[in-house]
Amino acid sequence: LELRGQFWLGQRINLTASVPMVNNYQAVDGIRHADTYALGDPMLLGRYVLSGSSNGSDSLRTRHRITAGLGVKIPMGRHNVVQYGETLDHDLQPGSGTWDGLASLEYVLRGQRVGASFSAVGRLNGQNAEGHRMGNSTSITGEVFRIFHVQRLQVLPALGGYLEAARPDRTSDAVDEGTGGSTFFTHASTRVWWRSIGFSFTWQHAILNNEGSLMIPNRERFVAGITYNFQRV
Repeated sequence: LELRGQFWLGQRINLTASVPMVNNYQAVDGIRHADTYALGDPMLLGRYVLSGSSNGSDSLRTRHRITAGLGVKIPMGRHNVVQYGETLDHDLQPGSGTWDGLASLEYVLRGQRVGASFSAVGRLNGQNAEGHRMGNSTSITGEVFRIFHVQRLQVLPALGGYLEAARPDRTSDAVDEGTGGSTFFTHASTRVWWRSIGFSFTWQHAILNNEGSLMIPNRERFVAGITYNFQRV
């Protein structure tokens, strides 16, 4: 679960802040190895509209926008949780114990009925007190969407692809063999707006896994969200 807020400072600058609540669970052959509930590491991302139309919606003309951003992940989540007599692996800890840098790039093109978007987020990870550094990672999403108006509802179904890629982890500058890799997902989503309230549903199915030998292959992912605009745009 993630609580996220976006705040516009004028027409070109916005800040996005998020605080996650994680449940990291792992069981192998019916034997539970981890099941922890805790706050994760919050994130703050500042973005600037480099080019294109100003903030807001306008279905009467073609609009486009290029946005770039920089941010930071703050090490507030626990990273030394012990369960079942053992310290959890790094990827099962609620937090990473590191300050991490974030960079984003987004392009959106929207007409009266159809549109397309591309977004990329990169993460440069720091090293924690135990000498462990998670691999730098990149995620890329591309999709095309259709806009339908159904009475007071605005419905935007979308199809596309989603790529996750990460470098291997390192411990005391030594590569952790078997970590890192990449996964490509098909991406299908729907966003529904009614006045100032939005609902989003996304399904992703992994069709290409190139993970390290220690990584569990991805299969499917489902994401749902609720958005409320305090100021209609």
